[in-house]
Amino acid sequence: MRHGAFSYFIKSKDPEALIFDLEKIRKIKSLTHENAILKADHPDSDFMLRSESPAFIKLLSAAQKVAKTEANVLLLGESGVGKEVLARFIHKCSNRQDQVFMPINCFSFSDTMIEAELFGHEKGAFTGATDSRVGRFEAAHNGTLFLDEIGDMPLNFQIKLLRSIENKEIERIGSNRAIKTDFRLISATNKELEHAVTGKLFREDLFYRINTITLTIPPLRERKEDLPLLIDFFLKAINREMKKTCMSMDEQVIQTLMKYHYPGNVRELKNIIERLVVFSEGPVIRLDDLLSNPILPFDEVQMDDDASDTALRSVRHYAEKNHILKIMEQTHGNIDLAAKLLEISTRQLYNKLNLFK
Repeated sequence: MRHGAFSYFIKSKDPEALIFDLEKIRKIKSLTHENAILKADHPDSDFMLRSESPAFIKLLSAAQKVAKTEANVLLLGESGVGKEVLARFIHKCSNRQDQVFMPINCFSFSDTMIEAELFGHEKGAFTGATDSRVGRFEAAHNGTLFLDEIGDMPLNFQIKLLRSIENKEIERIGSNRAIKTDFRLISATNKELEHAVTGKLFREDLFYRINTITLTIPPLRERKEDLPLLIDFFLKAINREMKKTCMSMDEQVIQTLMKYHYPGNVRELKNIIERLVVFSEGPVIRLDDLLSNPILPFDEVQMDDDASDTALRSVRHYAEKNHILKIMEQTHGNIDLAAKLLEISTRQLYNKLNLFK
């Protein structure tokens, strides 16, 4: 074992144990390969950690310090701020960087399936368990275990999770044999766990176990300094991916994107730019491309406090005008059909067209 062997087999040992070890090796190799694919799918992770924001730079500095320890880390932040990106950064800066990073979205599994997914099961443990299976906790041995959306962990499973974290061991479903597993734990949530504890939806002892260190990721609206960097990066990356050539944005587009509130944070920004690239027909993305497509909810748009009501009305007017004129073009000037598509009366449409003259 000291020379790198995964396990060993004694000839007189139960042959079932050999099958068990072989299955474990196969599963861990499979999950390691899956992890490598997931890592390859996150080429923008490093760039997304570049920042001009003092608050975000301070967060990264704290994350680097935490990474060198084995302390359990809880990442807090709204949806889309990049909690998994930061978790991968902590793993990359840690002493476990050459081992597996095992992400698990706790919201993805039903109450009945989460234990089998995390702890594994033996053959015949339940209906459909035709083979033994290694769980994610076991496969994360020597690496980093990332429990995303831990606030959605079923309450009836939380005591088992607590024990596995405290004892660093699990039991597969259908077995009473304890399996040791050594992992670094990082958890994340967009929920107020203190409120969940008060409401008896999250165990207090588990809460204190997972948040030895708490890091809060600021929303994108609080790090507007990073918007130009992110816009430029996503624009170039998406162009390469889609083999398109709209490599620049009109200044009005950039200013509009700078004023938007981004309730979906970095994820929403990336989606917006991806849609712009998809619908753009030229080398430069112009304001018309932004406003004539249902990309941003302009009738409910949340602009920064320094954005005036006049500017917001102007943006809405521009968007409405372009949308109506496009519908008129598509219907070849048929007022009745255009009004029907716009879900307004023909009189309202006539009035709006007169305003546009």
